[in-house]
Amino acid sequence: MTVEELHNRVLFMLQKDQGGFFNPEEIDEAFNKVQLEYLRELLQARPNQIGQPKGLGADAQTNRALQPFATSTSLTTGATGIYTFLDDVAHFRNLESRDEEVSAAELPDRLNSAIIAPTEARPIFIQQNKGLKFYPAAQYTKQFHYIRFPLDVLFNYSIAGRQVVFNPTGSVDPQWGDIEMEVLVRKTAEYISSNNQDYEVRNFEVQKTAGV
Repeated sequence: MTVEELHNRVLFMLQKDQGGFFNPEEIDEAFNKVQLEYLRELLQARPNQIGQPKGLGADAQTNRALQPFATSTSLTTGATGIYTFLDDVAHFRNLESRDEEVSAAELPDRLNSAIIAPTEARPIFIQQNKGLKFYPAAQYTKQFHYIRFPLDVLFNYSIAGRQVVFNPTGSVDPQWGDIEMEVLVRKTAEYISSNNQDYEVRNFEVQKTAGV
C-alpha cells in the first residue's frame, strides 16, 4: 500500500464516521505512532529466551508481519569487545551460530570455568546498555541479525486552490505487508477519531467553565 492509498483509506473511514477535514500531517503522525505500538506488540509475542534459537516470531502470523523489518549487518566491536546497537535496531535477534549468548547471572561461572571458559575463537556475549559485550575482551567482527524500526511515512503534497495535491517525490510509503496494513489503517483511523473526541470533550468543558 502506498502512502497515498493509506491516506485515502483513512480519510474514507474518518469522513464516513465523523466528517470534517483532516490534514495530511495529522494522518502521518497518527500512523507513525500506531505502527511503532503495533511493532512493540509483535515483538512482545516473539520468543526471547537466552540460549534458544531466535526466530522472527512466535507463530506464522507474527513471522509474516515482521519479515519486512528483518535485516542483518556486519558489526565490529571496539578493542574491549563492546558493540553499541545502531539507532534503527528495534530488537536483537542473533549472531553467527558459533556465538553463544549467556545471562549476566551465568557470566561469572563461565569466565572462571576450567572447561567451558570463552576464547577469542569461541567467545560468549551478554546484552547490556543497548548493546553487546563479548568475552574475552577483544575486537570482533560478526554478522548481526536484528529487527529494525519501520521508516516514518511521509505524504508530500502541495495545495492548489483548496485541494491537496499529492506529490510522490519525497513521499515515503509504508513498509508493512497488505494484511498488516489493513490492521494499521483501522488503528490509525481509530487513533485520530479518539483524539478528536477527547479534544471536543475538553473544549466543551473549557467553554462550560468559562460560561460560553
